[in-house]
Amino acid sequence: MERVKLYYTKNGGVTWKLITRDGYNGYPWWVSPVQEPREKCKVKVILLDSEGNPIGSGVSEDRFTIKPRPP
Repeated sequence: MERVKLYYTKNGGVTWKLITRDGYNGYPWWVSPVQEPREKCKVKVILLDSEGNPIGSGVSEDRFTIKPRPP
């Protein structure tokens, strides 16, 4: 059975944080609070085979912004 790992970055891909693993039809996720807008955010997807070996991956082309939560 294939599995999916999702990651996000707030610094353009210098470091990645795991969002979730194992595929299902929805990926609600939260990021840690930020003090100032992070404008270099991306998402990465890695597809693994039944033995846990990577068989495909992709990174979002466009960046998105994570903003501080309003008071």
